[in-house]
Amino acid sequence: MTRRLSTVIAGVAAALTLAGCGASTSSSAAGGAAPASGTADSSGAISIGMIGTFSGPLASGTLKMPEVMQAWASWTNAHGGIAGHQVKLYIEDDGGNATAAITDVRGLIQSDHVVALVANLSYADSSWAAYAEQQGVPVIGGQSEDAPFVTNPDFFSSSTGAAGESYGLMAIAKTYGSKVATVYCAEAPVCKGAAAADAELATGLGVHVAYAGIIAASAPDYTATCQAIKDSGAQSVVMGLASATVVKFVQDCLEQGVKAEPIIGGITGTSTTLASPAMKNFLDVDDVFPYFDSSTSATRAFQSAVKQYAPGLGSQMGSFAAHVWAAGELFAAAVQQSGASQVTAESVKAGLYALPKGTTLGGLTPPLSFTKSAATPDQVNCYFVWGNKDGKAYEPQGLKTSCAPASVVAEYNAKNY
Repeated sequence: MTRRLSTVIAGVAAALTLAGCGASTSSSAAGGAAPASGTADSSGAISIGMIGTFSGPLASGTLKMPEVMQAWASWTNAHGGIAGHQVKLYIEDDGGNATAAITDVRGLIQSDHVVALVANLSYADSSWAAYAEQQGVPVIGGQSEDAPFVTNPDFFSSSTGAAGESYGLMAIAKTYGSKVATVYCAEAPVCKGAAAADAELATGLGVHVAYAGIIAASAPDYTATCQAIKDSGAQSVVMGLASATVVKFVQDCLEQGVKAEPIIGGITGTSTTLASPAMKNFLDVDDVFPYFDSSTSATRAFQSAVKQYAPGLGSQMGSFAAHVWAAGELFAAAVQQSGASQVTAESVKAGLYALPKGTTLGGLTPPLSFTKSAATPDQVNCYFVWGNKDGKAYEPQGLKTSCAPASVVAEYNAKNY
């Protein structure tokens, strides 16, 4: 079952409507006749959709991400909109269910007439990707580790791809020694894929995965896994887990005398991991800007918007929130770049293709480039690095990114997708 999380944000007002646990309910945009699919409405406002897995067993890191998307829309509208257009935002929760996700996306495109799906956090996106492409509606940003960001030309990534992130994790692991352990979540299919990517890309870097484990957040303890890591002789351990699980796992391993240096990937980094005494020293390979950064006007806008419009994120303040914001800003940049007086799905895509090659949206993203003639999406190979040093967040290279070789990523994708 699925639920609609929000109806419309127009002007500076944020509307949040919970439709309970029944089927998704329909909400109409305020004022005017319904526009044609994929066009702005008669008032000139731009309708966009967000779909994600915001409930159920896979939603531990995404639960409050609709609040971040609403914060982006409210902040954008309060600052004049996009090229003079206000934003209307529709959000759907698919609960991780493929059937519900398809229904949700059909509703967003056919009933709400969105010009783009922004900040895709749906774990079921493979079920509806072809439909969005058939309708000509672009999917902009979100969880770029998912397959459609590699295979579907109407998916436009605002963050590092799966291969680029795995390469970065293994490159950092190499700085600690040639043996690494990897531990990923048991709940999400993307975790299994990430573990396989780590193992494959490690080989080319001269790193050996000495132990690979899968653990569940519900496990009472992780003693056996920690002991296996210790016995493997791994000098570092890469973790792709929910932030609360990371903390518990590392605490258990410290009690078992595990000396492997902790490395986390992308969406694992949150205020929870930073605050834990067990995690006072770690490195993070992130797909977008470090969520705590305030060194540029672009990152300061994120901090200000979240403080004003989503002050209750708590432990959900982290990399997922930064992903959502970056996706919204990429959509805004595309609308601005297109110069179209009427915003449509086609004009948004034209704006994406017209963006300067290597754009970073003021430091929010790795270098991005979009090629109109490409049969598959352009891949994002570069990544950010941040960490916790003696209990304090730090950025060893600021907002400068490191990059996986394009040839390595291309070869990996050709073999695996």
